[in-house]
Amino acid sequence: LLFGVKTDIGMDYFILDWKSNYSASGYSPEVLNQEVMAEHQYHWQYQLYGMAVQKWFDALGLKNARLAGAIYLFSRGIDCHDTESQNGVFYDDFSVSDYSSAAVEKELLQIAQNGAGR
Repeated sequence: LLFGVKTDIGMDYFILDWKSNYSASGYSPEVLNQEVMAEHQYHWQYQLYGMAVQKWFDALGLKNARLAGAIYLFSRGIDCHDTESQNGVFYDDFSVSDYSSAAVEKELLQIAQNGAGR
């Protein structure tokens, strides 16, 4: 899912995906990032989504549209009665992470040229 949030200077867009993976180690943001997201290559998945969305924004000439981040919700880890923890939620804020659409595109082209998977 791609959704937008209006800001003072335009729109911030977020990639939202939900998963039902079982994690014996739990669903804290750290476990999700280091184990679940890595094991299933979900980081690569949202980076590819992000690259495609950015290409789409560029093709449409959307100057005030910003791809702001990716949110992955793990349904088995979310407890609606727990207002304190962020368990079951992975979030990559692109303004502070090393995400770069251009870097993803470059890596994808290298994979295509070399014939090797990530």
